[in-house]
Amino acid sequence: MLTGDGSTCRTQSALDLLAEGHDYCLIISDVMMPTMNGFELTAHIRKNNDTQAIPIILLTALTGEEKRIKGLETGADAYLTKPLLKLYRA
Repeated sequence: MLTGDGSTCRTQSALDLLAEGHDYCLIISDVMMPTMNGFELTAHIRKNNDTQAIPIILLTALTGEEKRIKGLETGADAYLTKPLLKLYRA
């Protein structure tokens, strides 16, 4: 999550900021994170009435239909795999 000064924050800090009621219009998260993975983060955000409407994009190196389905079923609005360059090649 980017903070107001453009820096990133860790998962727990992001959850704390969300809990404080800050108004965010988009969350972009990796799936592979040390404390809480992106699937767990997405599920946590979707369970909260105050944050459930924020669009979530999972951006990850994890490929495969199973992972994409898991991300979308967890509540992500999009599941993009890295590198993104592959998406734009002819």
